[in-house]
Amino acid sequence: MSMSRRAIIDKAKSIGIRQGDLLVVALLLVLSLVMLGLTLCGGQQGRWVRVCVNGEETAVLYLDRDTLYEVPGGMGNVVEISGGRVRMLTAHCPDGSCVGQGYISRAGECVVCLPARVTVTVTAEDGSEELDAVAF
Repeated sequence: MSMSRRAIIDKAKSIGIRQGDLLVVALLLVLSLVMLGLTLCGGQQGRWVRVCVNGEETAVLYLDRDTLYEVPGGMGNVVEISGGRVRMLTAHCPDGSCVGQGYISRAGECVVCLPARVTVTVTAEDGSEELDAVAF
């Protein structure tokens, strides 16, 4: 069943959709696809993982060496590096959101466990981190 262009426009008008509304939806769809592409393709691949507790660095690990690292501090946090990616494997904090963040691998990305005051940050090959944004 094929509807003519006129029938589609009449149907859209009957439910309160105008041509401008369709234009806005199309532009938002295109913009979201561009942003998704930039997110998936952008960013510099990291080389090291810095683990900090209470703001003090406790370990610097290579991102290309698969390993498990038990974070000191008694909260049971374990960092897993696997396949060039890193994640918080286990944590005994109340909400477990740090475990839910999943894997990260790009420079500047980090996983944070607030109750344990642990941060896991991926850094670039030259030691600099890519900026997410700049505020003035």
